[in-house]
Amino acid sequence: AWGRESAVYRITGVITVIIGWFFTAMIAFTFAFIVAFIIYYGKMIAIVILLLLAVVFVIRTHRIHKKREADKKRQEELEQGDEPIDINNIFISCKENILSIISEVTRLFNKTIESIAEENRKKIKKVIKNINKLNLKTKALKDNLHFTIRRLQEDSIDSGHYYVQVLDYLRETAHCLTFISGPIYTHIDNNHPPLTTNQIEDLLIIKEDVTQLFNTIDLVIKADNYKKVDEVIDLQSEILDKIQKIRKRLIKTLKKEPLSTKSSMLYLELLNETKNLTLYIINLLKAQRDFVLFQKENGN
Repeated sequence: AWGRESAVYRITGVITVIIGWFFTAMIAFTFAFIVAFIIYYGKMIAIVILLLLAVVFVIRTHRIHKKREADKKRQEELEQGDEPIDINNIFISCKENILSIISEVTRLFNKTIESIAEENRKKIKKVIKNINKLNLKTKALKDNLHFTIRRLQEDSIDSGHYYVQVLDYLRETAHCLTFISGPIYTHIDNNHPPLTTNQIEDLLIIKEDVTQLFNTIDLVIKADNYKKVDEVIDLQSEILDKIQKIRKRLIKTLKKEPLSTKSSMLYLELLNETKNLTLYIINLLKAQRDFVLFQKENGN
């Protein structure tokens, strides 16, 4: 009942609350002491410096607030604007967003797998922050979709269907990282048993294959050379076959050896979400290919 599988859940909550009380009190006391110490020994000069710092913080806060207001105003202009948008501008912007997000997804996926291999809580926590930012970016693109479609020129309405598909798969591709990183953080944070050496080795191999897949897709989209789509699909098939074999091997091992339940469930979940990631990225590639071909056929 008090093994690594369950004990942490019994005490983590209480410890977190108590540490929070002491940490808050310690920070308040420390800063009060520092300010009083500076004023006592620095006299009027220290007071002036502290006032100047306060002014700097006020100005900085004002700038941040002003920037947020400007972003909000731009959003309102987008929602209320009626000026037609050229589909070519959307096409160029869409391609730039795809390449940027694919690059970021590749980088974050690598760091996520590395963090479970290293059992590095600090690293996965930082990765999750970046994943949340990426998800906010893709969410903003999708949230603004209907405003963009509404302002398309009449002769570009048919292109809107392809744009919608691209954004859907772009959002799902980025969202997969949440389902990969979240369980890893929970596992490490609760100090559950680590993955076995063989499991880590398999994950690192899958990581390299997925990286190669994403890099190939990146090159295809950059060059608009969609004749290589079949080659990319073959790469994806190889990854899916490896995942299937690894999963079968794990099930056989579970019947023979007493592996940790928590680590085994995490391992299966990572394999499943990595599979979903490769499926969504291929769908994204196909959607972008259809978008490009439609544009060429219609002379845009």
